[in-house]
Amino acid sequence: MQFLVLIVVLAFVQAAVAQTWQTTSFNKYTTLLGVHAASGNDAYGSVMDNSVGYGVVHTTDYAASGTFYGPAGAMNMDVAVSGDGSTGALVGFGGVFLGTPASADYTKVSGIHGITQNVEAFGASGFGVTGQFSFSVNDAVNGVCVSFDAGKTWTHSDIGLDASHYYARYGAFPSESTWFVSSGMWPSDARAAPSKRDPTLLSKYITALPSGKVTHRLGEKGTKPSLGAKKFGDDNTTGWYGAVSRTTDGGKTWTQVYNTDLFYFNQIHCADVNTCLAVGENDDGAYVVKTADGGATWDEVLTAASGTSLVAVRMLSATEAWVSGGVQARSGMQGYYYHTTDGGSSWVLSTAPGYSFDLSFSQGVGYSAYLTQSYSSMAVYK
Repeated sequence: MQFLVLIVVLAFVQAAVAQTWQTTSFNKYTTLLGVHAASGNDAYGSVMDNSVGYGVVHTTDYAASGTFYGPAGAMNMDVAVSGDGSTGALVGFGGVFLGTPASADYTKVSGIHGITQNVEAFGASGFGVTGQFSFSVNDAVNGVCVSFDAGKTWTHSDIGLDASHYYARYGAFPSESTWFVSSGMWPSDARAAPSKRDPTLLSKYITALPSGKVTHRLGEKGTKPSLGAKKFGDDNTTGWYGAVSRTTDGGKTWTQVYNTDLFYFNQIHCADVNTCLAVGENDDGAYVVKTADGGATWDEVLTAASGTSLVAVRMLSATEAWVSGGVQARSGMQGYYYHTTDGGSSWVLSTAPGYSFDLSFSQGVGYSAYLTQSYSSMAVYK
């Protein structure tokens, strides 16, 4: 009997400490699109808000509360903190801004102009920024800007693809010389205002209003592609473009290692130089593809249900990963979080309020930037 009671007690304790995705009383903003976990209890979010303006929000208590620092940045889409903790980076429609992480002391990097929705920290002091940039009249880049010294100096590299179809969207930097970039575009008729179509699928639109305020709207992305379309090749009759490019020499040369006309790509993330996951979507649903050999071959490891959008992916190891996004439910935006611990062979789905737009993990704790129809905030996995 005592043995049985002990088993019951242990089972209860295990269930009580199981980690879940939780929304808290954390600050609410017009848009909070990017997150960065510096440690288990310590995280940052990139903010655009109609009341407090542009800036960064910092939590040290597992997203129970946050401190806003601003004005900082411009039309902020993402945030990262260098591995040594010395430097924060904010990116968005205004370029790249660097400063002390928990402060409003962010200064625009001179000479880098453009639009980017992704910055990644790597190593002790590396930053990789992905998007479209201009440095002079005749020097436009569809690719990455990279710094190895916490933003003191920068190099840039073009992935070599047609920017009108293969817009550089997200980057992964598993080493100082091996990088991956996911790119793509959806059909041109899907770029109209989403309010003109039935908002059954999720797509992120950021609009600068004449007043300087920002709003976010969620809507359908466009016409359905043929499910029989070729996954590889140059002929495109669907209007969907998706590609993954890789460099192994620090951006000197690039190779297109994945090409599809079924969907466009969102985030890509790598556990090492060989093992990466990338998420993509179209009007029929969302997909996760995986390489275990540095991009030589790819397998589709997850097909989400029709109406699902997936944007974010984080690999915690070569076998454990999370992907997230959401659906438009009758009750509002519903966040979807898929978790694998066997390299993508199987996935467990959990849900939480609000559409998940970005993920970051540290010391076993996860953070999600999530959106509802009326505000954005930060969720925590603990």
